[in-house]
Amino acid sequence: MSDQVDINFEAFQKQLPELLKNYEGKYVLLNNSKIISYFDTAFEAFQKGIKEYGEGKFSIQEVTEVVESLGFYSHVGDALHA
Repeated sequence: MSDQVDINFEAFQKQLPELLKNYEGKYVLLNNSKIISYFDTAFEAFQKGIKEYGEGKFSIQEVTEVVESLGFYSHVGDALHA
């Protein structure tokens, strides 16, 4: 599972400068190093990720200038408390 998070985070970092122009504050759902969609909340992104890909097969990242790789499970905790 950590491989999925790592490749998604790397892809996210490469695209971040462009993402900040149009999607700052949104949550990005990633799978296999590709951005799938953008959401207003981490919970919405989590619901879509679980439904479409299953546990451990996706990651979520907030589009913000201060980037931190929290990994899939960190986002799950945030999403469930949103």
